[in-house]
Amino acid sequence: MSLVACDTCGLVQRLPELAPGASAECVRCGAALVRADGGSLARTAAFALAALMFYLPANLYPILRMEWYGTHSESTAWDGAITLFRQGQAAEGVAGVGAEDPASGRKLSRDVCCLPPGQRRRP
Repeated sequence: MSLVACDTCGLVQRLPELAPGASAECVRCGAALVRADGGSLARTAAFALAALMFYLPANLYPILRMEWYGTHSESTAWDGAITLFRQGQAAEGVAGVGAEDPASGRKLSRDVCCLPPGQRRRP
């Protein structure tokens, strides 16, 4: 049992544990209080794993491909940020590196590694 306050009318109510997919309504106004969302950890793990799988190709393959009078050029987002630094446009280079976010790979790896233990049932 847990106590939940209705966001609409403010009535505090005791709620039993809800089955996955079930929802609870306020007895006074009928507004939705809580919805038991089964499988949220599994969905989070699946999305983190999918993002991790696409992280490396997204950063290694070129995002810009140009052909100018027979000259062919390709560049990635990281190449663009480095080029801006070399041309003296440090603020734009920092914005490019910020958009790239090199730490995202570590964050995604951590999420994928830490989520499955959270799904284990406790005695």
